[in-house]
Amino acid sequence: MIDLKKALSVAEEAVTLAGKFLLAHQDSVVIKKQKDAVDIQTDADLKAEKICLEIIQASFPDHNILSEEVGFIDRKSDYTWVIDPLDGTKEYLRQIPLWGTLISLETKTKTLVSACYFPPANELYLATDKQATIFNNNPVKLSSEKTLSKSFVYTHPPTNKTKKKTSDFIWRKLQQLSVQTYRLRAHANDAWVLSWLSRGGMEGYWLPDGNLTEWYDISPGILIAKQAGAKITDRYGQSLKLGDLSKGLVVTNGLIHDQLLDIINS
Repeated sequence: MIDLKKALSVAEEAVTLAGKFLLAHQDSVVIKKQKDAVDIQTDADLKAEKICLEIIQASFPDHNILSEEVGFIDRKSDYTWVIDPLDGTKEYLRQIPLWGTLISLETKTKTLVSACYFPPANELYLATDKQATIFNNNPVKLSSEKTLSKSFVYTHPPTNKTKKKTSDFIWRKLQQLSVQTYRLRAHANDAWVLSWLSRGGMEGYWLPDGNLTEWYDISPGILIAKQAGAKITDRYGQSLKLGDLSKGLVVTNGLIHDQLLDIINS
């Protein structure tokens, strides 16, 4: 049985130190690799990842690792650390203050620990599956808004890689949501959006397609929202399976969930 208090402390130390490193070195970042036409890797990603790995492996050397840059390190453990050392690399490179460092600890069936640190805003979110979410050492509270027409809803928009049929469906649904919500907003940094949702900054979030993000981009944010009391399902209202975003993701304060699902599935 793992010590969740220790695991959370390790996750907190890793995201905090990596995040502070990234903030301090933002003006000297160097592009190391162009992964494809739109995706990049910088020296900052690699150095921040190294910080996270060294801290985690010093305390849990036998655990598996799933990280954006090194991929999956299989040590045949029941536990896997999921790491995104720099979520929002393109924003980071452009000096847009919408990026952070994300870590979660998972078994094969559930997420045990999450730490999300967003240095530009100095926002730190922590949770375990036995402990409610805290934000900068304070408890969080979901929005109490019950009506979709008075709600802020965030979504992850399609990209130039999204298949046309999927993209057309998403834009059609977003057009419907734009006139049935108080405000519809788009944001590609999913964990930060879910962290905002956990403290009442918005009422709902919809990830339309699992190909729009990676598991390490969103896993930490899901537990942050869940432990604040958020309702989490796939787009059909079914329980989300760990690591499976194939049916999308819907997260709300629980009070507008059915209203949001009705529009998505109408």
